[in-house]
Amino acid sequence: FTEPEPAGPGPATTAPEPEPDFTEPEPAGPGPAGTDGSDRASVRTEQEPDPSGRRAG
Repeated sequence: FTEPEPAGPGPATTAPEPEPDFTEPEPAGPGPAGTDGSDRASVRTEQEPDPSGRRAG
C-alpha cells in the first residue's frame, strides 16, 4: 500500500512537474526580456555610429 502510493502517478509528482516547467519556458522562451535585449542592442549600435559620423562631418 505504501509502494504504489509514491510510485504511482500521485499529486506529488504532478505538482513539482509544472512548477519547474513554468520557470524554464519563461526565461528560455521568447519572453519580454529577450525581445527587449535584442531591441536595445540594435538601437545602441545605431546610436553609436550616429555621433561618430556627426563629429567627422
